[in-house]
Amino acid sequence: MASKKEQLSTDLAKFVEQSQWAKAVASLQGLVQLEPANANYYLRMGDYNVKAGNKPGAVKAYYQAGKLFVDSGFSVKGIATYKMILRLAPAEKQARELMLAINSSPAVAGELMSPPPFAPEAPAPPPPTEAAPPPAAEAAPPPSPPAPVEVAPPPELELEQEPVLELEIEMIGSEEPEEKEEKKEKEEKKDINPLFAAFTKEEFGAFVDKLEPMQFMSGERMIAEGDEGDAMYLISRGGGRVVKEIDGQEVVLDELGEGEFFGEMSLLVGGPRSASVFSTADTEVLRLKSSDLFDIMKQYPRIEGVLEQFYDKRSKAMRLKMKEIRK
Repeated sequence: MASKKEQLSTDLAKFVEQSQWAKAVASLQGLVQLEPANANYYLRMGDYNVKAGNKPGAVKAYYQAGKLFVDSGFSVKGIATYKMILRLAPAEKQARELMLAINSSPAVAGELMSPPPFAPEAPAPPPPTEAAPPPAAEAAPPPSPPAPVEVAPPPELELEQEPVLELEIEMIGSEEPEEKEEKKEKEEKKDINPLFAAFTKEEFGAFVDKLEPMQFMSGERMIAEGDEGDAMYLISRGGGRVVKEIDGQEVVLDELGEGEFFGEMSLLVGGPRSASVFSTADTEVLRLKSSDLFDIMKQYPRIEGVLEQFYDKRSKAMRLKMKEIRK
């Protein structure tokens, strides 16, 4: 006899196939009672409520999904979920406030490095030494004033410590498949986005405010090699395959997962796209248009340096990958 979860899952699949969205939501509500911390159930509940025309139910489910994602440290999924709320109900101020607070959430911020400035601040001058009061009559001479404490200048900040190094390791592909898969699972659990790790709260807010949700069917080309780069993308659900034409043949350069960026290289250095990216499943992304990115960099010039670091790491990894392919 099938368990309650198996029966509910079977019913859910049947209702989805038949486009009976209200019944699909009811099945998900039963699954949520069995697994109340499963954010994906709430996410699907929101999606199916939208299809059923129940906007208030969708907003409520998305709020629950967003909170569970953020509490678990999945920042990108949290951002995408709150974006869904704002797309459905632009007046939902709470959704924007929760989204902007993501990079200060204990579950996310605890894993991220504090963003360093690009130049250390000048050391603070030592505090002035007060003159000793004149000695009273027949009093013992006052003790000598303490030697001034030398204030050491702050250490130079090494930007190389940013966690973007993980991208370089992953893209080179020198690890065994089993080791790489195990490592990828651990990274997905932490969801440490290298760009978000380097942003201040204000920079993060300006960045995520401009992200736009988009959807692609499985196998659909998300960007094309040779096209003009007019946006960069962040995968919030699904995945992508990076493909480049080399000597007349299409070569797979990398597999992208949830929480990873693509398309930023042509924005930073100009010129056409250096590779195509195809969705490996039904995929949702957050798009940042080039015009919005340049506006953000004018307001927060430090972001340009952060993005250049990100580009340097990825381009180095890409060159190494290409070198391996041509051997």
